[in-house]
Amino acid sequence: MNSRLPILLATALLMAGCATSPAPGAAAIPDLSHYQTVLVESVRIAPEAGMLSAPNRQALERQLRVALVESIPLERRSLAPAADVLRVQVTVTALDAPDAVADGPGATHIGMPLDRGAIAFEVRYYQHGANLPFATVTEQHKAGRFAFGESFSHYGHAVGALRDWGTGLASSFPRT
Repeated sequence: MNSRLPILLATALLMAGCATSPAPGAAAIPDLSHYQTVLVESVRIAPEAGMLSAPNRQALERQLRVALVESIPLERRSLAPAADVLRVQVTVTALDAPDAVADGPGATHIGMPLDRGAIAFEVRYYQHGANLPFATVTEQHKAGRFAFGESFSHYGHAVGALRDWGTGLASSFPRT
């Protein structure tokens, strides 16, 4: 009987993970049929988004920008503005880091907390030469209870969420 207990617990955990509600759908990306490539102009973290020191904020902004740019295929990236280049600016508006006290039960056996963080960011889309965006979209992502892909790095979920968003952006361009 005792040998069935671990199997029952594993089955219950698997079922609980499958029975949870799906993550909220991503906001609609505007019509990008006029564009061939994208230029990521900036990735900023709003001062109220997280309690980060200036050096940590700058380092995380660089890490987020690199993840976003690298998620876009090379043939869809641009280095300079042009008529067929979509310009985007990203501002992280909320950034929740793992909390060592609250995540204590979720920590690994070596004492490393799993990143159960969340990120919210605003994306502004610009046409060539425009100072005002033609569209603004807000995205929110929260790490799932059983999502361990990037959970072992500080702000790993935020980096992964921005990378996933960039992949979606790249796939929304028309095929050539």
